[in-house]
This record gives sequence, structure tokens and C-alpha cells, in this order.
Amino acid sequence: MDVKKKILIVDDSRGWIEYHKQTIQKLFGAQFALEEANCASGGYDMVYNNLNIPYALIISDLQMELDFEPKYAGEWLIEQVKNLKEYQSVPIIIISATYDIRNIASQLGVNCLPKSIAARDLMSYKLAIEECLR
Repeated sequence: MDVKKKILIVDDSRGWIEYHKQTIQKLFGAQFALEEANCASGGYDMVYNNLNIPYALIISDLQMELDFEPKYAGEWLIEQVKNLKEYQSVPIIIISATYDIRNIASQLGVNCLPKSIAARDLMSYKLAIEECLR
């Protein structure tokens, strides 16, 4: 039985969740099983409930619910995920409009792609995912 690799998309914008799902399907076909959460705490629940077969990739926004201030919700999520031994090697991409996305991603040790690029440059989007899944 061939089990598809799973990608978790975490974003509080329904439009962005749909954009990610449609773009990944357009670029990679039915290669991945796509799952979603609309907030950081929901994303953490999904990750925690998938410890036996971890996601192959997590794509997360930074600015979601305000429960984790002064941190962005996405920062909190990434820190929690990285504390789980089953997810130590799972790549994470922050796709966000946050102005200091590269600095935050660097501090967290994850990849990033500004939403402005993700929205208009499909090749950069595809390369970001391929780079993470190598």
C-alpha cells in the first residue's frame, strides 16, 4: 500500500489555505495528502495527533490568533513542533506577509517565503517545497 506524504497547512485565512492547496495540487499533482488547520493551536493539535506518521512538511503563517503575544502564533507553533522528538527533522516553511519574516525564520531555523512571492512566483513556491522535501 502506497501511503502519500502528508503536508500540513496552517493559516487563519481560508483564502490562503485554498491557495496553498490548489497551488500544491497544480505543481505536484496528487503526490501529497493535504491537511489544514486555521490557527496555531489547531495546527499543534494536528501535529500532536500525527506523531506516529509525522507530516513530511508543515507550511505555516506567522500572524494568526493573538493568544501567544508578544510572539506571533506561528512562532509559538514552530517552537512547540520542534520540541517533539518525532518532528525534529520535519521541515517547516513560514509563508507570511510579516515584514521581518526572514529574520524570524532564521532565528527559528526554518525556511520562509514571503506571501508576496508565494502569490506571484510559482517557481519560487515550488522550489521552496522541493528544497524542504529533499
